[in-house]
Amino acid sequence: MKKLAGMLVASLALFLGGCSFFTTTTTSTTVTTTDNENTDPVEIWTIEDLQSITSSDDVELMADIDLQGVEWEPLCSHESPYAGTFNGNGHVISNMTITLKNTDFNGLFASITGDVSNLTIENYSISYTSTFLTFAGGLAGELSGDVTNVFVDGDITIINAMSSSYVGLLAGLIQAPVTSTMTATEFVPNTISGNQVIGSIDVQSKYFAYVGGLAGKTYNTEIIGNEVFAQIDVSCDIYRAYVGGLVGHHYGGVLIGYEDYVDTSDIMITDNTIISEITVSANGTQASIGGLIGYSQFGVMIDNFAVSTISVSGSSLNIGAFLGEGWYGRLENSVSVTDVSVTLQEDQTLFVSSLAGFMNDEFTQETNYYLISANVTIDTVLGLETSKASLSVETFYSTVLNWDETYFDFALLMENLPE
Repeated sequence: MKKLAGMLVASLALFLGGCSFFTTTTTSTTVTTTDNENTDPVEIWTIEDLQSITSSDDVELMADIDLQGVEWEPLCSHESPYAGTFNGNGHVISNMTITLKNTDFNGLFASITGDVSNLTIENYSISYTSTFLTFAGGLAGELSGDVTNVFVDGDITIINAMSSSYVGLLAGLIQAPVTSTMTATEFVPNTISGNQVIGSIDVQSKYFAYVGGLAGKTYNTEIIGNEVFAQIDVSCDIYRAYVGGLVGHHYGGVLIGYEDYVDTSDIMITDNTIISEITVSANGTQASIGGLIGYSQFGVMIDNFAVSTISVSGSSLNIGAFLGEGWYGRLENSVSVTDVSVTLQEDQTLFVSSLAGFMNDEFTQETNYYLISANVTIDTVLGLETSKASLSVETFYSTVLNWDETYFDFALLMENLPE
């Protein structure tokens, strides 16, 4: 059996440095996990209980917890991530406030390799200045476990004067766990499913900016049936900005080349609802902005709904109703409603599309519907043009698209169409 190690484990330095992997077909990072030796879950009733969680604890939240007045220090760490099972039991952790940089990883948790479910993180605020690489999200700076039925509502403001930033309302970075001895048949993507995120993100990053409503960057992760309502404001001074309503930068090709060993190489992004307002000031080399994803490589995106307002300035811009850039993946049976406003300037390189600002020849699309307006020429028109009248009828979603009401609230989709 072929091993994922070597072929699939990329240099962490390259990954964190913002490499786009344009010529690399398989890549990932190694995640260290901690064995959970507990048999009975730890009951969490108070702030002190919450602060005392160890990396191996299974946890059940037994009461709502108000963190008002507490300068929150993220639980666990990148070196010793939370590897247990956290069951929120439908309870609420409210008013989490982070104003200090702490480590490079900031959120309720610094880092998670375990699973989180049935939790609400309400009215959180993360606002700090950094001069180093930083990862921020309401739930975690980085995570590689499964997250199910989690609701987060809050605001993130990051000023990074000297480095790069990974920021999302749920997590800054989400990546599936891969070990050095893992075979292709043993690999299982982590799953982010049935969650709702609401809030605003304001990022000023010196180097790379990876920013998305759900997550800044996702890596070999299934993203299924989530709802995102995000206001995103990004500026990037030197290098690149990757900004999307759902995810800023996405890679999904860890199993490409191993089709003889696995049932499917597809790692799905499907059944998500994204409502976003995106503003980007790209002073660096390039920005890629999409209503769904800023940059996607080997992404398999099916049955997604994205309504976005995109306002952008910069010298080199790829703007798409769905994707800023699409490489080697496919987009199917999805809907976008997009309004694009570009500040024009001399010697500007600009690509605006009803699908993807740039996509290579190996990227495919089928039966995608768009409604787009722009103050500039739309360079590439791909997909099937629709109308607000069509999108305002429930049978369009249930019959034409054959979308599943398990994942979509059709009334919600129609309520969020622009006037």
